Amino acid sequence: MKQDMRRDPCRIEEAYDSVADEFLGMKTHLDFMYFTVDFIFGCLKKCGLVDVDIIEREPYPDVEYQSGRAYVFTVKPAGI
Repeated sequence: MKQDMRRDPCRIEEAYDSVADEFLGMKTHLDFMYFTVDFIFGCLKKCGLVDVDIIEREPYPDVEYQSGRAYVFTVKPAGI
């Protein structure tokens, strides 16, 4: 299903994607989208969320896919 970009508070210009044809030894087709932390932070602010706290870390070598991680915590103010 194609995403209607007019409905999104943020445009997905700062993302890159990758595709996996195999996962856990099985044939599959998985699409992944990766976003910058600044992009996600901006989207959350545009949506009116407050107190955004972001923790970033590097992947564990030889254990995880080698891309950066970000854990995002925020608060939805009353009235949204």
